[in-house]
Amino acid sequence: MVLTGETPQFEVLELEKFNDEQIGQALSFQTEAATVEKVMGNPQLLDLARRPVMTELILEALPDIEAGKPVDMSRIYLYAVRRKIERDIKAERTFTSLADKLYFLCELSWEMLSTDQMSLNYRGFPDRIRSLFGSVVQEEKDLDHWHYDMMGQTMLIRNADGDYTPAHRSLLEFFVAYKFAAELGVLAADFTELVAPEQSCVNDAAPQSYTWSNYCRLQAHKRNKNELIAPLKGFVAEDLDQLLQSFGQAPLTKAVMDLLLPMVSETGVLPLLEILAATRGKTETEVGYVGGNAATLLLKKDKTALEGKDLSSAVILGADFTNATLRHVNLAEANLANSAFTKIFGSVRSVVFSPDGKLLATGDSDGVVRLWEASSGREILTCKGHTNVLESVAFSPDGEILASGSYDKTIKLWDVKTGECLKVLRGHTESVMFVTFNSDGNLLASGSFDRTVSLWDTRRGECLKTLQHHTKGLFWVGGGNCII
Repeated sequence: MVLTGETPQFEVLELEKFNDEQIGQALSFQTEAATVEKVMGNPQLLDLARRPVMTELILEALPDIEAGKPVDMSRIYLYAVRRKIERDIKAERTFTSLADKLYFLCELSWEMLSTDQMSLNYRGFPDRIRSLFGSVVQEEKDLDHWHYDMMGQTMLIRNADGDYTPAHRSLLEFFVAYKFAAELGVLAADFTELVAPEQSCVNDAAPQSYTWSNYCRLQAHKRNKNELIAPLKGFVAEDLDQLLQSFGQAPLTKAVMDLLLPMVSETGVLPLLEILAATRGKTETEVGYVGGNAATLLLKKDKTALEGKDLSSAVILGADFTNATLRHVNLAEANLANSAFTKIFGSVRSVVFSPDGKLLATGDSDGVVRLWEASSGREILTCKGHTNVLESVAFSPDGEILASGSYDKTIKLWDVKTGECLKVLRGHTESVMFVTFNSDGNLLASGSFDRTVSLWDTRRGECLKTLQHHTKGLFWVGGGNCII
């Protein structure tokens, strides 16, 4: 009753997220119990399936999952996208090829993510099509056909104002990751096959490699003229100028990186190394984040990939070198701005878990106490104050105080929540080798190289008693025993 008569005319419904029972039920209609269990046991797929629109992707990918093909987030999208587009083509409801559709979706997704504009009004489709395919859509009837096809993408959802948005942000991230992998020339064979099998305008020549942009435009142009091209063998890297406009615009987000990594072929290391080498002697303006992103991707694929490489004068902005092996890498004069490296510590001399097992404390030869989240390995606090080697750390029974003993002859008590030094206990005349709390946490025992054991009141910070007459330095005290 409220429709105006102006196009587009439709109503919009919003569906609540599925729970585990609903997901299992939906999958069981389409596949056997073993496959349902396989999907339900994968946290990433389960999270994806909670969104009703995205559940369809899982259902589309089921035949490939059942066939035992590799299962990861990227390949779920791969299997589903291929089936959706191929079904339209077989039903003869399309004027464009699979490669056309994929190219359009990749480029549109990149535009949306890079500009943070997550919608495109139906009136904007003609301009996007002209910019991507040029002469192929010179005639208005051709443009109308392509406009109809591209708006019909099941990957996009439209609202009452005719604005098209992605069914889920991760769908955009998949297409952007695909575009990047193809532009870098590292796309794995099963992903390349997404555009290769449907080539209807190929000749009998030997397959050849193309850049991503040239192939997608060329096959559309040739098909429009009823001409043939050589079959697609694979993609090779675009030049730096082209990569700068997309892959090099900003540091890769974790979401795009996670989807991109499974797409990289086993032979993808060499193209990435060549891209890194191409940044040598360039400026930040010429390269942007191309080198940094390539290095991050490369090292996530193989942490030893840079060993022995000459990257002198390379531009490697914002790279993640964490846990990478960098033996004999020449980084002289390289621009490594905003890059992250594994933190360098002194020798770790002591480690101890908190009573609940959630935290790990370490003491090192630089005199620094560090607190770590045990489940993730993330450093959460750094406590600095000792001036010499830190030999021992101990948690109080309630886990709220951490004691540390050092070669600087002092004991420090730290607030575990804030990292604040609560008290400094002085009295030993040589290095403190061990500290330990009693079961109540109100007493602390310390053993020193000065051959004494001291008992401390932790609340007042006072030494209550010193036990002497040992003939050698004490290396461990606790449980009512002294070990010399």
